[in-house]
Amino acid sequence: MKHDHQGGEAPQTAHVREPVVSHASDATPDGAGVAAGVGESTPPALVNDLTALRVEHVDEAIRSRRSIRAFLPTPVPQQTVADMLSVASRAPSGSNIQPWQTYVLTGKSLTALTTRLLDTFNDPAQRLMHDEEYAYYPREWTEPYQGRRRKVGWDLYGLLGIGREDKARMHGQHGRNFNFFDARSG
Repeated sequence: MKHDHQGGEAPQTAHVREPVVSHASDATPDGAGVAAGVGESTPPALVNDLTALRVEHVDEAIRSRRSIRAFLPTPVPQQTVADMLSVASRAPSGSNIQPWQTYVLTGKSLTALTTRLLDTFNDPAQRLMHDEEYAYYPREWTEPYQGRRRKVGWDLYGLLGIGREDKARMHGQHGRNFNFFDARSG
């Protein structure tokens, strides 16, 4: 993780744990795994209670997930970001290839990046000079996905008071993606 402190200090590198496919100590003979902090002498009822509690926490995290389109100006401590990336590094991926590299920018480095991104986004000639590395979205949308995507988009624009014909405000809102919706880390 690259981290550039406010105030012009030199960028520092924080090390994030590499993803681990599995731990031998987590495995049980049936391959089911063991909850962290649970040993062989733990009563089965307690293991079940702990597992149910962990499942409940994961379910709640998924159910409470939402898209954030605005952030407070409060800086996020570097250790908090490193901890989040450490957890995220365990996210599943096809064939467990985990095809990502993560960089976190703050301060002047983040401002420089967002300025360049927005300059390119706002200049049609510059946009033509760049190609996607890969197709993030389908080239052609089919139902039900096209309808879902449109509904979410129009609902968001409606909440922001942006009408279907207001192309300039739509462009401005789309551009907020490139400044990370004013987040202090990007």
